[in-house]
Amino acid sequence: MDEPALFLLVIAISAFFTVRWSLRLARPGSELPVKSLIALLLAALVGLQPFFGYRISELLRLLALIIAPVYTLGPLGAVALARARRYGAARFLGRLLYWSAEGRQALERLLAQVAIQQADAAAALGFGAGDDPLLAVQVANLRQDWQEVRLLAAEVPRSQANTFLVDEALIEAHLAEGRPEQAELLLRTMRESLGSDPSLQSPVAYRAVVMSEARVAAEHGDMNRVRQLLSRVPQGTPAWRVYETVARAAERAFRQKEAAALYAHAFQTAPPGARERLATDILRLGGAVPEVAKKAPAWGTWGLAAALVVLYLLQELLNARLPEMFSPAGRMRPSDYVAAWMHGVPGIASAEAAWRHVSYAFVHGGIVHIGFNVWVLLDLGRLYEARRNWGSFLMAFLFGTVMGAYLSGIAEPGSVQLLVGASGGVLGVGGALLADALRSGLASDRQLVRSLVQWVVLIMLFSVAIPMVSLWGHAGGLVGGLLWGFIRQGLPRNQAIDRFAGGVALGVLLYVLAVVVQQVAALT
Repeated sequence: MDEPALFLLVIAISAFFTVRWSLRLARPGSELPVKSLIALLLAALVGLQPFFGYRISELLRLLALIIAPVYTLGPLGAVALARARRYGAARFLGRLLYWSAEGRQALERLLAQVAIQQADAAAALGFGAGDDPLLAVQVANLRQDWQEVRLLAAEVPRSQANTFLVDEALIEAHLAEGRPEQAELLLRTMRESLGSDPSLQSPVAYRAVVMSEARVAAEHGDMNRVRQLLSRVPQGTPAWRVYETVARAAERAFRQKEAAALYAHAFQTAPPGARERLATDILRLGGAVPEVAKKAPAWGTWGLAAALVVLYLLQELLNARLPEMFSPAGRMRPSDYVAAWMHGVPGIASAEAAWRHVSYAFVHGGIVHIGFNVWVLLDLGRLYEARRNWGSFLMAFLFGTVMGAYLSGIAEPGSVQLLVGASGGVLGVGGALLADALRSGLASDRQLVRSLVQWVVLIMLFSVAIPMVSLWGHAGGLVGGLLWGFIRQGLPRNQAIDRFAGGVALGVLLYVLAVVVQQVAALT
C-alpha cells in the first residue's frame, strides 16, 4: 500500500463520521451532506484499491487527494477554530467550503452549537442560533432568560432529542422561577417517554434526563442523590455544569462554605461566557472568586514534535544523498540502516543493539507516517503534559517506544522485522494518559477514558487491517505507557520527580541520537 492510499483510507474513516453528523444538520440532498458523502466515496474508492485490486485512473486519484481531505478535514477545522473562539476564521472557512445558502447555514448551525458549549450566547446568535427554535431555547437558557425559554419552547418541533433538550431547559426554568412541582411533573414525563419508546433513547436524551433529575434533587438539597446521579453522567456533559449542580445542592442544604468552594471549582473549569454568573454565586455565598490559571504552553510536547519533524527532514536529506543499502533482508533506505529497530536481520553488526529500541522513533516511512504521528502526539501530549509535567510526558514517550520494540520482538521471535516511526512512543503517551484518567473519578475523566478506549480500539483495528503497520509495536507502546502511568501514580505528586524523570528520558534520547549521528558519520 502506497502513502496516498494509506492517507485516503484514514480520511475515509474520518469522512464516515463527518457524513453522519452532516445528515443531522441538513436535509440529505443539500450541499453539506452531499459534499461529505462525495469525500467519503472518493477516499474509500482509492484507499481500498490495494485490497481489491481494481483499476483507478490517475485523474480519479488526484481528485480524491484534493477533494476528500478538504471536505473531511475542512469542517473539522472550522469546528476547531470555533472551539478556540476564533469565530470569524471559522465562518470564513465555512464560506470557502460551502457556496449555497443552505450549506453555509447548516455548517453555521454546527458552529452555533459549539458557541453554546462555550457558553457564548452572543457568538451563537451571530451564527444564526436565533433562527433555529431549538438553538434559540438553548441560548435563552444560557442567558437565564426563563420567560424567553418558556415562550420559545412552544415553537420547537418535538422530535426525539429535541423533546428532551427542550424539557431539560424548561425544568431549569421552572426551578429558577420557584415552581418545583411543575419541574417534577415534567421530569416524570421525560422518564416515562424514555422508558416506553425505544426510538427516543439516545445519549442526548439520557443526558438530559440525568441532568434534570440531578437539578431537581439539588433543589431539595439532596447531595447524596445528586452525587449518585452525576457519578454516571453521560459523555459530553461539561465538567463545570456538574460542579454547578452539586454546588446548588450544597447551597440548598445550607452548607454555604462547601457550596462556595464548589462554585469556585465550576468557575475554574467553565468557559469565559459562564464565569460572570458563577462569580455572582460565589460572592453571594461569601466566597472569593478564584483566579483562572493560564495553561502553561506544553513545551515538552511541542519540542518533541518539532524534533521529530526536523529529524524527518534530515532523514530525507540522507536518503537523497546516499543510495539504498543492501542487506540479507533486502534493500534498505540509509535512514533505516542506521536507526531502524531490527530483529532477525543478519549481516548488520548493530542489528540487535539496545539503542535501536529507541532510535527507530527518529525515522519514519513517509510524509503521511510522520504527519499522523505528530498530529496525534500534539493532541495527546498536550493533555498529558497539562496533567503532569514535561518530564512525565517524555518518560511516557520513552517507555512506549522501548516497549513497542520489545513486544514486537517477543511476540514474533522467528520473523524478520524492521520497525520505524514514533507510533510506539505516541501510544505510550496515550497509555499514560489513560492510566491517569482511569484512577481519577472525575466526570470529565470518565468521558476521557471512553474516548481513549475508542481511539485505542480503532488504532488496533487499523494495525490489523493495514499491511506493514505494526500491531505489536502499537500494543507494546500502549503497554509501556500504561506501565509508566501507573508507576507515576504510585509516586508522590511532586514536580521534582517529574523533572528527574524528564532529565533521565531526555538524557537517553540525546544519547541514542548521538549514537545515530555516529552511525551516519560512519556510513558517509
